[in-house]
Amino acid sequence: MARQLNLDSWQLNHILALLNKGVDIYKRTNKPIEIYRKSLEERDDCYEEMICTIIDGYVLEQRVASGGPMPPQFTYQSVYSVKDYPKILLKKNKERLHSIVETLESLE
Repeated sequence: MARQLNLDSWQLNHILALLNKGVDIYKRTNKPIEIYRKSLEERDDCYEEMICTIIDGYVLEQRVASGGPMPPQFTYQSVYSVKDYPKILLKKNKERLHSIVETLESLE
């Protein structure tokens, strides 16, 4: 059990360090940093996707539906502080977690 707690603690610290790296890049470029994008559903010319973005000290999660004759609509939006997001991310979705870590590790 102690090893699991140490691994979880290490993961939280690693993700937080990577998110802070993303915040630094945002501050330097003044452009949002997209850290995750996944298409959830596609029909005809319409689609819905989940997008996670770093903006200043926050992570913005958005679910966007658009395409075809339909104007873009935000069906879900949440804002998390960079400090709180690693804990939330660990509980949500392992696939998203791994994708975000890969993206953040590749940032320069």
